[in-house]
Amino acid sequence: MKPPLVLLHGALGSASHWQAIRPLLENDFDVFVPDFPGHGNSTLAAPSHIDQLVDFLSEYLIENQLHSPYIAGYSMGGYVALMAASRHNIQCSGLVCLATKMHWSTDIAAVETAKLTIQDLTPILPKLQAEHGRNFDTLLGATVSVINYIGNAPIRTSDMANVPNTFTFIRGDKDKMVSANEHEQFILSHTNAHYIEMPGQGHLLERMEAAPVAKLFKQVFQ
Repeated sequence: MKPPLVLLHGALGSASHWQAIRPLLENDFDVFVPDFPGHGNSTLAAPSHIDQLVDFLSEYLIENQLHSPYIAGYSMGGYVALMAASRHNIQCSGLVCLATKMHWSTDIAAVETAKLTIQDLTPILPKLQAEHGRNFDTLLGATVSVINYIGNAPIRTSDMANVPNTFTFIRGDKDKMVSANEHEQFILSHTNAHYIEMPGQGHLLERMEAAPVAKLFKQVFQ
């Protein structure tokens, strides 16, 4: 029996963002790829708080009878999984945070949410509307709210002591949103935390080379 692996997408993303990477993992894992509430094809209401995403992940694992799965979360997905693990909302055999920003404050959240306007997102609006359908109407407002909550109450290094299992930060060396040094303090605060840098990769999941990402997941989890 193959071990379960849950893939979590990022903010403004959907399960479809894993479509290039998922097939490369299915020989080794039983892969589950949910849409977060208010994203993609989800029928659940859009969240207004990061805790609602943490609760969703916990309930998803229970509903699908996933006991201590491996979890890989991209960007916000990694943040949600790490928060859930630190609060003991979930148990997992291993956790990967891919391109997950860890330095947050109210000022940083304000900078990031200022980019989430219809005007700024005009070049990708057709793509967002196609991916999220009727969820698009509430997507931007919900994302702004979730990011503001993160900025007001970010994960602290002291929270890492509560994570019972190994976790790994993976970052592309061309990622302009997530810096290498912002992971350092979190790694130093946990004896089983690791950092891996992927050469030639940026921040966006859909633009990452699928094969190197899948290979790293297999190496970390197996």
